[in-house]
Amino acid sequence: MEKESLWKKYLNNNLDNDNEKEYDYLIIGGGIAGILTAFYLKDSGKRIAILERNKIMDAVTSKMTAKVTVLQDILSKIDESELDTYLKSQIEGMKLLKDNIESYNLDCDFLKNDSYLFTIKSSNVKKLKIIKSHLDNIKFKTEFRKLELGNLDIKASLKTSEAYEINPIKYLNEIVRLLKNTSVHEETNVLEVIKENNLFMIKTNKGVYKAKKVVFATNYPYFLKPLFFPIKVRLEKSYIGYGKSRYNYKENFNAINIDKDVHSIRFYKGKMIYLTGSRMIANKVNDEDGFSKVLNNGFLLQCDNLWSNIDITTNDYLPIIGEVFKGMYIITGFNTWGILSSHIGANIIASLIMKNKSNFRINS
Repeated sequence: MEKESLWKKYLNNNLDNDNEKEYDYLIIGGGIAGILTAFYLKDSGKRIAILERNKIMDAVTSKMTAKVTVLQDILSKIDESELDTYLKSQIEGMKLLKDNIESYNLDCDFLKNDSYLFTIKSSNVKKLKIIKSHLDNIKFKTEFRKLELGNLDIKASLKTSEAYEINPIKYLNEIVRLLKNTSVHEETNVLEVIKENNLFMIKTNKGVYKAKKVVFATNYPYFLKPLFFPIKVRLEKSYIGYGKSRYNYKENFNAINIDKDVHSIRFYKGKMIYLTGSRMIANKVNDEDGFSKVLNNGFLLQCDNLWSNIDITTNDYLPIIGEVFKGMYIITGFNTWGILSSHIGANIIASLIMKNKSNFRINS
């Protein structure tokens, strides 16, 4: 059993680095959000750089389960007044993802499948009904359909056939290949960001970079002093296993529940990706207990890969996307649902930078 994500073996280090220090647009963070922001800026004709303190795609992005679905567990936590807007943003994010794959014929194991949102508590059935009513409002087709999942006693489940599976690293390798005028600087740790004479000065372990505009696409902009601004977020840690399923499911699908104890399932190349044991990080986290739940909850007969991931969770469960100060932008806080939110978020940031109109601005 390998104690790392199954996606790690797909990482590709074929990157461009021009060793310059001054750019028009500089993106801090080489995960899915930063790479997609560079992608949506690629036709701007400007010089772009991505700074990543480790290796690009090698942190949170390489550890996700990568479910492509609108049926997400956080729908039960988002305020109803914001729910329609959030759902529309996720549908738009899915359209952007599909358009990229189809327009450029990207090789990323992208397949259509069914998606389920379910509950194992009778008290949460009402929440599923509320979610369905909002999906009906925006004309996104769903239906209540029986779901059998291991030994779980499922009280209700909502299904859509408009969902997909993807290999996130193969997809991003293809996106990186399409970048123009973009330099990638790995193992470049940002220490401080200040603004002088309309230029941002980004101090790093490899010297000072300069840029006219800067995008923060990291989990949390820990380096912002003296331009520090508070973001109230929490860290959520989850545990994931990949291997042969104990049950013989007839077809691939993805599923997640809205209850406190999360069970998240999808498949890749005939094997199951199972996530559970999610908890907010306060002081100490018992990793042994988290991994034990993955191995002993009865879903995996054999585990080939075992790993954990840490995500940013915002207080209102909405992503943080927009312009913070003049020329400074942020995209973060995806609440464990990074694939679709990163597409819509990166598109928004690129639109703001290039002064185009954008349909969505969430938590900006």
